[in-house]
Amino acid sequence: MSILATPQLHEAYQVAYQLYQNKHYLEALPLFRMLVIWQLNEKKYWKGMAACSQMTNEWEEALFCYKIAISLAPEDLDLFIHASDCCFSLGAVLEGLNFLDQAKQLAKKIGDQKILAHVALMNQVWNSKEAII
Repeated sequence: MSILATPQLHEAYQVAYQLYQNKHYLEALPLFRMLVIWQLNEKKYWKGMAACSQMTNEWEEALFCYKIAISLAPEDLDLFIHASDCCFSLGAVLEGLNFLDQAKQLAKKIGDQKILAHVALMNQVWNSKEAII
């Protein structure tokens, strides 16, 4: 249960999201962190915190947040793609490829050709890098 009423959370989220949209990631990040504390089971708060962390090159924090968001919304394909990006930035290629495989499996189920094409391209790039590493 949240310590704030829903309208207050909604307003705080709108401010955080607007800051993110305007590329003020460092200013948005503390708001998303507070939102997560206030309501642990809200995917969009975790996703916002993850996105801000990713945009400020805080790859480990971003990956942690994406993993939580995935646990809350395993049908959100974008979360797997972003998590894989963080893994690749951290040099965790096999983990990144695993996230891509999960995205591919989900995209096949729902017939999302755009995600399938994106995953295929990313797989090609990172599988070739894995062979070099």
